[in-house]
Amino acid sequence: MIIDFPINKKVFSGCLIILAAIVFCFNFEKLRIASNNFKFDNVEQSAEDFYAQYQAAKNYKVFYRPYPPTTSLFYLPFTKISYLTAVKYFQLLNLFFIITLIGCTAYLLDIKTKTELIYLICFSVLFQPLFLSYFFGQINILIALLITICIMLEISNISAHKKDLLIAIILSCGAHLKIFPAFLILLYFVFKRWRLISYFILSNIIILLIGIYFFSTEIMAYYFKTVIPATSKAWVITTVNNQSLLGLFTRLFSFSLEFGKSSIIYAPWLVKPIYYISVIFILSIFYKKLKKYNIFLSGDNNNNNTKQNCLNIFTFSIITAILIFGLNWTHTFNFIYFAVMFLIFKIIRTQYKSKIEIILIVSGFILLNFNIDFSKFQINALKHFITLPNYYGAFLLFICYIFFNNDNYQKQV
Repeated sequence: MIIDFPINKKVFSGCLIILAAIVFCFNFEKLRIASNNFKFDNVEQSAEDFYAQYQAAKNYKVFYRPYPPTTSLFYLPFTKISYLTAVKYFQLLNLFFIITLIGCTAYLLDIKTKTELIYLICFSVLFQPLFLSYFFGQINILIALLITICIMLEISNISAHKKDLLIAIILSCGAHLKIFPAFLILLYFVFKRWRLISYFILSNIIILLIGIYFFSTEIMAYYFKTVIPATSKAWVITTVNNQSLLGLFTRLFSFSLEFGKSSIIYAPWLVKPIYYISVIFILSIFYKKLKKYNIFLSGDNNNNNTKQNCLNIFTFSIITAILIFGLNWTHTFNFIYFAVMFLIFKIIRTQYKSKIEIILIVSGFILLNFNIDFSKFQINALKHFITLPNYYGAFLLFICYIFFNNDNYQKQV
């Protein structure tokens, strides 16, 4: 049974269901209004990101966005039908991904009761990055699903060789849709899974060759010579709504898209060095923490203790990856969906030792759900620090792994 709630379980369940119902109704109304017109004369209408990807698949040089041509491989089939039909099929596909993601998470969390399933559904409804990914027609939901499938494979009973191959293929496919899954390869470097890393490199080469076949060497060269350099200086980094360290340092020491030179000091040469030093610092903490785990992530993860440690390792790795990722938006934090649900169920299920841990996890969840358009406010100098609520939410979850012992998490029954 679920034990040690700080309040009555029935009160908690009732409040959670009511809150989830209110949020669902609010979000549903936004979707209903936005979905009345899929012509996209106004970029604030829903599924706008799918529109850009659809156009990029038709003519990459016009609508490339910051993604490689290989991303457009996923969208090519949609270009064979009209846009209005394509967007409806894509959003139906996204709904399928959401349901599958919740199902896979329920499997990994070993959810067997209706009460726990209701909790998972309610927290999923409350998790705004999931809703926003759907609202904007993003591929983020599929990315979160692919990451979750990799975790399922890692704790499965299939052979280590098949496990390495399948995980490598899935991560490489995900990395070509959005670069984020590639960060999880750092985990396999720590545990010296060289065969998996080799398969990952080979899979990426094959996908690049497929991309060249469909889009030509000229388009691929255009991506590396033009798109990558342009992306590092693009508005996505400088806007006050970017939820990453790179975006914050750019605004603190260079300029912001909305307010120009609103920095503390104008020293753009400081941005990249400070960002890279911060990334190295976070990765050093990540490495030291992983080495303290009492198992070796070898691919043979069949006993229950090892499975729970695997879930801990992946949760910590996913959170670390989002902290060093440079292109974060509120909807991008959908990538850490499983990690968030894992930590929430940890405090629901276990005899907690510290109220501080509960406060950190709950506060982190709340901050991850903030969706504020900071361009509507006058942001300058030190005020730029308040523009990263989602990042701070993930950082609080990261702190939980630094200062609290999560190594031996066991479900209390």
